[in-house]
Amino acid sequence: MTHDMVQHAAADTRREFSYLAMAKAVSRNSNCLRKRFGAVIVRDDQVVSIGANTTPKNCQTCAERGGCHRIIHNIPRGTDYTTACRSVHAEMNALINADPEKLRDSILYLYGWDCESNDLVQHMDCCALCKRMIINGGISRVVFADNDRGVPDPDGEASYRAEHARVDDWSGENCDQYIMGAY
Repeated sequence: MTHDMVQHAAADTRREFSYLAMAKAVSRNSNCLRKRFGAVIVRDDQVVSIGANTTPKNCQTCAERGGCHRIIHNIPRGTDYTTACRSVHAEMNALINADPEKLRDSILYLYGWDCESNDLVQHMDCCALCKRMIINGGISRVVFADNDRGVPDPDGEASYRAEHARVDDWSGENCDQYIMGAY
């Protein structure tokens, strides 16, 4: 690898961490009591859309209802989102808010904070429904903030790493493995 190629790769990684930092900031808009996620969709180095996991508009939050149904009933991560969670996921909100024409070949950056452990969500992934929406939206990659998987921040400022997932890997002959059930 030439010096210029190394410089270019480092610049791309720095840019990825700036978008993950933006997703972290967006996660602060979440009203979830369990896990706070922020999503930023980027295409051609331009932010296309953002989203945080929030209660649907004009619906009570879990805090207003007296607690999180998933916490109260000890519902495991990655399961039963359609009937046991009031939130619209960060990825969904970012997709809903985006111009569909700008989604093709974009990258979704996702940051998640676990309020119970007071740490980054471990080994983050998108739920099966979000993966379906991401595939149909035309997003090409998802970059997750992760404690121990992926590429470290070249500047050493972020305490997390950047883990990459190719959306093409979620579809095709192995799609049932990715778009069905828990992760």
